[in-house]
Amino acid sequence: MAPKAKGETSRGLIVTLVFFILATIGGGLGTYYGYAEVEKVKGVKDKAKKDVDFATQDRDAYLYLTAVLRHYIGIPPEPNSFAGQELADKAKYDAGQKSPTTEKHLVEFKDVIAKLNARSPWDPAKGAPKQILDDIIKAKSTEVEDLKVKLQKAEEERILAVNAKTATEADRTKDQASFDAALDKIKKDFEGERLASAAKITALENQIKVAEDKKDDTWIKPIVEENKKMRAERDALVKRLKEMDDRIVQLVAKIPSTQAVEQEKASDPTPRGEIVRVAINPKKVTINLGKKDGLTPQTTFAVHGHQSNGKLRLRSKANIEVVDVGPSTSECLVTEIFHPDPETDLVTTGRRKVIDPLSKDNTDPIIRGDALVNPAWNPNAKTHIAIAGLIDLYGTGAINMGSLVQVLERQNIIIDAYIDPLDGSVKGKGVTRNTEYMLLGGKPNRKDDDPEMKAFTASYDKLIAEGKQNAVPLKQPQAFFRETGFNLPRTITSE
Repeated sequence: MAPKAKGETSRGLIVTLVFFILATIGGGLGTYYGYAEVEKVKGVKDKAKKDVDFATQDRDAYLYLTAVLRHYIGIPPEPNSFAGQELADKAKYDAGQKSPTTEKHLVEFKDVIAKLNARSPWDPAKGAPKQILDDIIKAKSTEVEDLKVKLQKAEEERILAVNAKTATEADRTKDQASFDAALDKIKKDFEGERLASAAKITALENQIKVAEDKKDDTWIKPIVEENKKMRAERDALVKRLKEMDDRIVQLVAKIPSTQAVEQEKASDPTPRGEIVRVAINPKKVTINLGKKDGLTPQTTFAVHGHQSNGKLRLRSKANIEVVDVGPSTSECLVTEIFHPDPETDLVTTGRRKVIDPLSKDNTDPIIRGDALVNPAWNPNAKTHIAIAGLIDLYGTGAINMGSLVQVLERQNIIIDAYIDPLDGSVKGKGVTRNTEYMLLGGKPNRKDDDPEMKAFTASYDKLIAEGKQNAVPLKQPQAFFRETGFNLPRTITSE
């Protein structure tokens, strides 16, 4: 066999090397792509596991929320159920160790839990809310019904008050018209007498002048004497006219006293409470009002008995003052007991005869069930009043309106306006539609041309005008204090 040429050997070697290199490259590529596919499959598997974990976490969170909601609607889950088991991890959910995965779901989750806790906090001791939603709804429904009843009652009271006020306004207008007519008649009568007297005096003076011109003493003396007599009569008439003017002023000041009587009938007679016990000492009683009713010490009440038909007697039998306030009852001191016979009342001042509790005249003693009346005391709101004039609270003549204001404010009363006796200025915010009464006091003993007196009179007239403009009922202080059970040591200056 002939030997191969050298060129053929090299070609075979090259071909072999080429095939080896291609095979190596192919194997490498196969290995690379095989490992890449494995990594891809592993990534998909990890992502799937993470998604499953998130889904499981979200499922558990909503199972917990479902368990909480079922408790609030009164249908709690079984402890061995999925929701019940998840509720066992409540502490972890409260601490934030377990929760939904996404921020949006976490915000909604916390918002629901917070709103439920606001309606009824969770009780860890019993593992349930303090109140289920049905109980809350029932309580709110009861509260709404109670408010409806109160609203209806308040509306009825408002209508009664409006009707009473309308009737009082009509009576006051009628009385004012009657008084104006009487006043006009008095003025006309006296003006006629004054003009007639002036004319007569003028005629006599003319006759005297004529007589003096004639120098006739025989008939001038009688005329002079008649003139003197007429001058004396004129002076007497002027004096009487002044007295009548003063009387007219007094009548004007006393118009409210008639209105006060009418208003007294229209005052709020609603019992604020009642006597629940009379002590062995008849000057001490217990009433059914206390701190829960907003009662404070030094509040006073008029004590009224009942008629056979159950209605209150118009005439009070006694005054009491609160001295010790308890939670629901209070101890009171009997400050005055009145003679039951109205014939014993003083006609000039309107004051009533005070008797001893043990007196044989006390035929209508305080007993359990007697009603407490004070139209100025309201447990739900303060009473607004104004004072036109001066009230000598202690009967000493040294009037201290500031002291009176303090005494009345302890009675749950707000003084909207009063006159300072020192400079005659008006103190307080002034008379408004909210002012419920105006007390008419007296005027200081000063000369009419005194600057302080002029200021006082201007303030007095201003308060009266504001009261009329705002339809504020006028009251004599004595009547007002009698209605409220307040005890005055002596009569007040306006009377």
